This record gives sequence, structure tokens and C-alpha cells, in this order.
Amino acid sequence: MYRIPEQKARSSSEFFNKALAGTWKEGRRRTVRLPDVDPGTFGEYSSWLYHSTYNPSSEFKGLVKTYILADRLMANEFGNQLINAIVTRLNVGSSEDRSPPSKEEMEFACRTVPPPTPLYRLLVDFEVHVGSFALNWLKDIGLDKWFSAMDGEKLSREDRRTQRFMLQVMSTAITRFASSRPPPFLMSVSDYHRAVSGDETN
Repeated sequence: MYRIPEQKARSSSEFFNKALAGTWKEGRRRTVRLPDVDPGTFGEYSSWLYHSTYNPSSEFKGLVKTYILADRLMANEFGNQLINAIVTRLNVGSSEDRSPPSKEEMEFACRTVPPPTPLYRLLVDFEVHVGSFALNWLKDIGLDKWFSAMDGEKLSREDRRTQRFMLQVMSTAITRFASSRPPPFLMSVSDYHRAVSGDETN
């Protein structure tokens, strides 16, 4: 169990702000239960609340899991810091911190990150311009199975989520490279930030 001052929780998270307001049982009890959240992942959020120099984990799956929590809590400032850390991991260049995710890590991400989120867009953009996960996944699953699935053959729930990601990658690639001279890809971290109260970022 984590004990967090109510004002800290409510000012950092729209989810907590709504849950602790009004006549909801959480508001009456001043307690919010999140039984499906890993304590270590929630600990990252708690650490961020209390430390102005918060340094998130550099482990890719950990960053993804923590971002999913930030999105669920509608803690946009926290989520933006995690996006910064993930972009550092993904960014092409000579940075010592750069460490592209493995096939297994990308598979985990595309199966767990909700499609409407900025992180999902970021992963799609990375795969379109830099990554090799889509190609390797198609090799593993086989083109016959891919086309059979497109014709209605059942895939596992996990493979359906991966397929959805692949379709988004293909759609984005077609749009981006429709021009004979597509613009160079620059991964700008602010493109994947959510708006924070008092900030003009979209």
C-alpha cells in the first residue's frame, strides 16, 4: 500500500482528482484501490511525485508498463517524462543511452500499449522509419498465416493485437512515403507529449 498526500495525488492525476472528489466511495474513504497494478510500477509514479530529479528505469518493458499506468491515471506530466526516456532509448544516433528494443520487447509493447495513446504513435513511427520488428514478425508468423488471418482465420488475442499494430505501420508507411521525396524523419519528443495544465503543448 502506498500512502500519498491527497493534494499531491489530485494535482498530478486527473484520475485521482475525480476518484477522490464528490460522493464516490473512494472519495468517502480517501482510498483508491488498483489491485491489477504492479506495486513496483506504481512505485515509479510515487517516486516521481516525491523527487524533482526523478530518473525513470532504462529497462524498456518497465518504461512501457509505467507509461501505461501514467496514461490510465491521466498523469500527463509524468507520462511526458516517460516519453522522453523512451525516445532516448529509441532515438537514432550515437548516444550512449540509445538501446533499441529487442523483438520480444517490441512485441510486448505493441500488445499492451493502447492504440490511441501517444506512445502507440511513437512506436508506429519508430517502426516505419527505423525498426525491423515488423519484418521479423512477418518472417516468424509466415505470410501464408498473415493472409489467412486477413481472410478471417482466427489468430490468438495476442497475435490479433500485433496484427493491428502491423496494419497501422503499413498504413502510416504508405502515407509517409507516398511522395517521391518524403521528408527526413526526425523524432521530436514534443510530438508525443500530452497537454499539461498551464502548458501549451498538444
